[in-house]
Amino acid sequence: MKFKLLATSLAVTLALSGCVSNSTTTVKEAQITQGSENTANDKVFSQDYLLEELDNGLRVMVVKTDYPDVVSLQIPVSVGSRNEVEAGKTGFAHFFEHMMFKGSEKYPEDVYSDILKNSGVDNRAYTTNDYTNYHLNFSKQHLDKVLEIEADIFQNLTYSEEQFRTEALTVKGEYLKNNASPVRKLLSAVRNEAFEKHTYKHTTMGFFEDIEAMPDQMAYGKEFFDKFYKPEYVSLVIVGDVDPQATMAMVKKHWGKWKKGDYVADIPVEPKQQAAKYIHEQNKGLPGHWLLVSYKGTP
Repeated sequence: MKFKLLATSLAVTLALSGCVSNSTTTVKEAQITQGSENTANDKVFSQDYLLEELDNGLRVMVVKTDYPDVVSLQIPVSVGSRNEVEAGKTGFAHFFEHMMFKGSEKYPEDVYSDILKNSGVDNRAYTTNDYTNYHLNFSKQHLDKVLEIEADIFQNLTYSEEQFRTEALTVKGEYLKNNASPVRKLLSAVRNEAFEKHTYKHTTMGFFEDIEAMPDQMAYGKEFFDKFYKPEYVSLVIVGDVDPQATMAMVKKHWGKWKKGDYVADIPVEPKQQAAKYIHEQNKGLPGHWLLVSYKGTP
């Protein structure tokens, strides 16, 4: 799963970062386990890349491009709504996408934001069913500092109870805004009807009753974060005007001492669907009619 996330993030990052070098001699590729040079048949992408898994399970891919000065950092975390296996606790993967912008003790939210803003760093994130991705674009001169700040926040995220409660209410507002759309309501209703046991039953936002209860779930929030924000769930994809070996050294300096976890979510197996299912979602007072026909793909 994690290698697929690396591939997905790299494709996005290459698109963000502009032209890619066609050189086949400047960068040696590292195998995930031993760091030795790959043969042409072993390459995942046509571009040269440095790929290494650190001792703590963190996977790092560095791709040098010929577009001057620009660097894109993607940090996919293998936690999405599918990992929310506990009843009454949906929506936390998306919630922590928000909370990861609160900073750390060393880099509080205002300090963290000011540093990135003054450095011209574009800093964003999104959550999916299967992973959460944090992505930053900036000038190469800021690479070491960006890696340092992000490493500290991933390892030492800090927030108050007031911040937790406020952000939970923000998430509730986002849910209400999104679900004002009859199409989103239909999508949620279809997923709820389609799945019996698998966590795809709920959307990335989660069930509304769980979001309403979220402000009082600070203890569980910490538990959720401690389970999934560990190096074995995280990958770094760094693409741009960089020196691959020097960049890998920066990553090891800032991320290499992060302690590995041991949690694995027990995601329920969905029983085989034996017949078609149907649900009619009505929205009084709203015009128009929508028909959504869905099918389950290969898990």
